[in-house]
Amino acid sequence: MVISCENDLSKEHNTEQSSFDVEHPSVNEQTLHSPTLRQRCEKLCDDIHKIQMIEYEQSLISERMISIDAEKQQLEQLLNILRSSKPNDKKKTPKSHPHSSKRLHCKSKPR
Repeated sequence: MVISCENDLSKEHNTEQSSFDVEHPSVNEQTLHSPTLRQRCEKLCDDIHKIQMIEYEQSLISERMISIDAEKQQLEQLLNILRSSKPNDKKKTPKSHPHSSKRLHCKSKPR
């Protein structure tokens, strides 16, 4: 979510100006539009934008962490299934490899 600072500042500025004038009658229009105030407002807008970008990135990271966690749980379940089925498979199959009794004979090169 990105804020358009110019629009927001002008809205806030008008509201702020009227309440500010009531509290501080000595403040005039020129003071409210001073470069220092403008710079501070621009910096504030930049900071707000940076915070919003960080919050957005954090939400993406959180979503990714949730999906990674779900994948991890699925993999752990599969691993548990494999571990639990492994001893049963050993009982069904002979311990020795079926081809282990066969010996390989290499043909010697003719002299």
